[in-house]
Amino acid sequence: NQNKTQYLAINLYQSATEDNSYVADVEYPLIKRPEMPDVLGSYFDLKKDKPNIVFIMVEGLGRDFVGEGAEYGGFTPFLDSLTTKSLYWENCLSTTGRTFGVLPGLYGSLPFGKSGFMELDKYPNKLTLFGILKNNGYHTSFYQGTNSTFDNVDRFLQSEDIDFVLDKSGFGSKYELQAEDAAGSTWGYPDKELFKKSMSLPRAETQPRMEVYMTISTHEPFIPPTPEYYEKKVEKFISQGDYTGQKRKVI
Repeated sequence: NQNKTQYLAINLYQSATEDNSYVADVEYPLIKRPEMPDVLGSYFDLKKDKPNIVFIMVEGLGRDFVGEGAEYGGFTPFLDSLTTKSLYWENCLSTTGRTFGVLPGLYGSLPFGKSGFMELDKYPNKLTLFGILKNNGYHTSFYQGTNSTFDNVDRFLQSEDIDFVLDKSGFGSKYELQAEDAAGSTWGYPDKELFKKSMSLPRAETQPRMEVYMTISTHEPFIPPTPEYYEKKVEKFISQGDYTGQKRKVI
């Protein structure tokens, strides 16, 4: 007991008299700023004014059709040409496999979850490009020729406090609906009508804009305007290429 008492007394004395002052060149040496190289900055010629940012999401346009080595390549020559003149990612990771998850996936990298982020009864706090750009003075808008209630698109956009939404209900009689399918139904307005309507809308010149477009013409049942014109182009293209057997059947 005497040794324990003596040890405790010595330990308390040393602790009380020990110099615990901190000496260093910086105030918080353990805090390190991430050293992340700017790999994209040189590709942009940014000015004093904030640039307008436009996203165009093309329905059904997968890697099978676009870019070098595409299994069914050659049907999108203009887009293929852009891959050599712009930033192009040959590979990317998606959090969803279909259109109903594209908004939370593309603009927020939000997890799919059990049945899709859009299907949640209540959305958690989230950080997306919509919110980031809006907080930095951008006017945010979303354009589609279909019904925005489908797949809870409208509910997600409302949660992001989008400034303007155009959907099937906002076109009017001047614009032509997509042709009806065999069952007599139509998705809404095809892509040409979508962009015509968008270009007719007024925009403030003093505020930067984030505009997001969701196309529909390349969605099943695949009824583009003047289908005969495109069918002839496809037939001609197939006849000139190496499309036989199962590949021709798929096309």
